[in-house]
Amino acid sequence: MKLTIDSAVIDKYNMTVQEFLTLMLVIHRVNLNEAKKALISKGYVISAIDFDSGTDFERTKLGVDTYNNIILESSPQNMATEERLKNLATKLKEIYPKGKKDGTWYWADGVAVIARRLQIFFHKYDKKMELTDEQIIKATQKYVDEMIGKPDMRLLKYFIFKEAIGKGGDVEPTSDLLSYIENIDQVDESSEDNFVTLF
Repeated sequence: MKLTIDSAVIDKYNMTVQEFLTLMLVIHRVNLNEAKKALISKGYVISAIDFDSGTDFERTKLGVDTYNNIILESSPQNMATEERLKNLATKLKEIYPKGKKDGTWYWADGVAVIARRLQIFFHKYDKKMELTDEQIIKATQKYVDEMIGKPDMRLLKYFIFKEAIGKGGDVEPTSDLLSYIENIDQVDESSEDNFVTLF
């Protein structure tokens, strides 16, 4: 079985992604209790009651990585070549600061990890593979130039994209990389230029 799900089509039928996935589980007669036990035993989720979202389990890093791998490998037409990903990851790593942020996390992971992150970025935000390496490198350089030394500068992996879990349990994705690419030529108007001198 091969499934391709487009959120725009789900919207067309006045459904949410959550509703559609639940419907899919019902149609395929999934035994949720058995499925949850199996996922927990394999380390993909853990038991964790979340009163805000109403769920009784939470995803693990292994679960997220496995999910992303399955999605990516099921859509080979949207995958960048390993050579391109490795070269691009190397260049982005060179742009970023060396060492650790606040002595805790490395600013940039290893090239292989960055390459995988970029692959997921392309799948999520550039399915037609229209973005060029030059655009990505230029946007990354601009971000580092503007944010270096500031406490809210993101690690490279989170600059590429980050997915936070909202109070309702929904995934809230952000991508500074995509934002910088789309706004690369915009001039940052300083607020100082808008002040009127009164004395």
